[in-house]
Order: sequence, then structure tokens, then C-alpha cells
Amino acid sequence: MKRALDRGVVPHMGIPSESKSSQVGITRESLKSTAERLRQAIVAAPFELGSETRIISGSFGAALSNGISETVQDVVAAADRALYAAKDGGRNRVVVA
Repeated sequence: MKRALDRGVVPHMGIPSESKSSQVGITRESLKSTAERLRQAIVAAPFELGSETRIISGSFGAALSNGISETVQDVVAAADRALYAAKDGGRNRVVVA
């Protein structure tokens, strides 16, 4: 978690980060790529539940700050909207606001 915060990533738990995404080289493309790798890793890790094998999936919504005028609340709200767009689009998806 600390490493993510140090890189300017703000988990949807509402933890603010003082880092600006542009200062640490995070782009929309790199953010989407990272979330996509996480999504794929979750799907690729089935687990046993009793006598059944279960596969879970994840929907990810993310947003970047422009580093100038947006508040943390603005960015979290944008990420939240992106998450609901991912779920509404069929789940098991990544949407970056």
C-alpha cells in the first residue's frame, strides 16, 4: 500500500496522496495497463472452495488528477464513476476516467 501511495496511486479507500501523477510519470495508459495486469492476475488465480474450483474477477475504476485544480474528492469521485462504468459495462473490466 505504501509503495502505491508513494507512486501517487490513491486506492478507493479514500486515502489521499500528496504526489501528483505527472511528477511520477503515471499516464492514463500506464494506469490502465497496471489495472489490467491486476485484473488478469485475479482471473488467473482460481481457488478451491470445498470440492469446487472457483474463479473470481474484478472490475477496476481509476482516475488521475490533473495536479492543478482538482481536489482529492474530485479524483475519488471520478474513480468511483469509472468503477461503476466498468461494472455496468459487463464487469471484469478496467475503466479509466
